[in-house]
Amino acid sequence: MKTIKLLMIAAIMAFSFSSFANDGNTKGNNISKFISNQLQSDYLSVLIENEMDVKIEFYINSDNEIVVMNTDSENEELDRYIKSHLNYSELDVENVRHKEPYFITIQFKMSNK
Repeated sequence: MKTIKLLMIAAIMAFSFSSFANDGNTKGNNISKFISNQLQSDYLSVLIENEMDVKIEFYINSDNEIVVMNTDSENEELDRYIKSHLNYSELDVENVRHKEPYFITIQFKMSNK
């Protein structure tokens, strides 16, 4: 049961990313996939009780690392989880805009199946 819930979370996260600062090319998709991979964990089942959308504001520094500036999560543990798993994670994406804000909304959803 727990495994099914975790798989549903991972699948939903992988398909529910939308980047507002993305210019529509594969670069934005690569960033979204990277973030999805960084945030997948068994620990999420402890943090998420219902469906929730979390908007993440971040920028990419000159070393191609993500720096999270803010999340709008009301769940402080989830906020810390997101920041600890994304901050200073190095991206393997070329030609990104450095030191400009990116916004990604992540939909976390818990399945009862």
